[in-house]
Amino acid sequence: MSDFRINIDQVPIDILLVERPGRPNGVFEPEKGERLTLKKGPDLVDCSGDSASCRDFLRQNNLPNFSGLNLTRWHQTHQAVLSRSTNAVLEAEFASLVNFCRDHHLDLFGITRSLQGLGNVPETRDRLMTLKIACLLEYVVKEDPGGFYTAREEGKRSNQMMIDAVLGKIRAGDLKVKNSQDSPRKLIDNEQSPAIYCTLAYDSRANELQVFRSYPPEDLLSQASFVHEVLHAYRDMTRADISIEEDESSAYIKGMEYLLHHEGLAGPPTKPEQIDALIQRLFGQREIAPLYLKRVWAAHYRLSGLPEYRRLRQEIGLEISNLYIVGPLLAGVFSQIRSRAEALAQTIQQTTQALASRPDAFRAWRQKTLDEYNKALSVRLAQVQETGLLLRKSDRSNATLEAKLYKEVADLYLAWVLIVTFDSFVSQIEDQVFRQGKKEYAISSKELDTGSPEMQWLLVYLYNLGLFSYIKSRCDGIGSK
Repeated sequence: MSDFRINIDQVPIDILLVERPGRPNGVFEPEKGERLTLKKGPDLVDCSGDSASCRDFLRQNNLPNFSGLNLTRWHQTHQAVLSRSTNAVLEAEFASLVNFCRDHHLDLFGITRSLQGLGNVPETRDRLMTLKIACLLEYVVKEDPGGFYTAREEGKRSNQMMIDAVLGKIRAGDLKVKNSQDSPRKLIDNEQSPAIYCTLAYDSRANELQVFRSYPPEDLLSQASFVHEVLHAYRDMTRADISIEEDESSAYIKGMEYLLHHEGLAGPPTKPEQIDALIQRLFGQREIAPLYLKRVWAAHYRLSGLPEYRRLRQEIGLEISNLYIVGPLLAGVFSQIRSRAEALAQTIQQTTQALASRPDAFRAWRQKTLDEYNKALSVRLAQVQETGLLLRKSDRSNATLEAKLYKEVADLYLAWVLIVTFDSFVSQIEDQVFRQGKKEYAISSKELDTGSPEMQWLLVYLYNLGLFSYIKSRCDGIGSK
């Protein structure tokens, strides 16, 4: 009889296996008459058959189904990853990984042994997350879901190169995996799909994959998020010289390509209604942000070689630029908008009082002021273009030039906000005073909608100019992608 002991929440559990005489191999084979007994304190549960009491015991203690499992190797892996004493949460994570590997014929014991230096990782959860990530990579290699791993692009198996490189780094201990479930970090994406947006992140500065929430390894959306972060890690390994916008946009689309491959919907003859059905099946009635849906469709268009991809890719690029670059960059500008708008409203009201009986003079003042604002805008735009060109011609990691560009873009954006605000306020005055003849009037100084077409014009212009391709360093708080 073999006795495999583990401790869960400091309570010992003995797994007692009685194999066939003369043929011990550590594998529990109930169909061949082998017996398995589980002992916890005074309680003994017979798991030789598929009894309700056995299923209840396994579920209550977060243990896997032991039938057909090599208990010797399972116990060795358990001790190497979870150490001698664990808790119910860790056991549940480990059991889900055991079941995933068994379902997909992955050698969990062999994968564990391939991870050099795993025993030197001090935190138990970090060891478990490292093993989990390695198992997911091995799954992609072994099963090649929908041909994703072996897919060719421009004559190369680029996905295979990416997966192999990242798996090699994790095996060698050169790419760390960190449990960050207790981290206060708030993810940038504010969307309604937590399974894909709160799972993983790659931190380029720390060179580590960070796990932000527990997820079952078979969860498809989490696997797509995982592929997204693997591409980031691979790009850092190969020192790819691309912008944040290109890096993020292509990573989001790559994750969705994996999803489509996995579901057998990669490329022709996939029809739009099949994509709609997949989205409905994955998300049901949950509200999905438009940007997320664009990523799914962009992946479909790209894999199918359809011309719609170019348009959608540009839209995604602009929105990613706003999310990862413009938002953090202009945070200081937004705080100034209200005070500047209120001061501007006061100036307009004073001018209106002086020129209330002279509409032609008021319109002339309006045009003159707009001309001055536009001239200042042109000067700032020229400064931004000049600095951007200098960045393009110099070392892309030139921190001084990037800092200069950040400030100039912030100043440019504020100048544009003032033009839009001035035009809005003056239009309100003209309507109330010179069209409706009101003696009393008011200006609404509420913050303008930064997502309106008027406010978005400058960002679209800068994106088309290629400005964001010059910006490569991470903004504060955006080191993890």
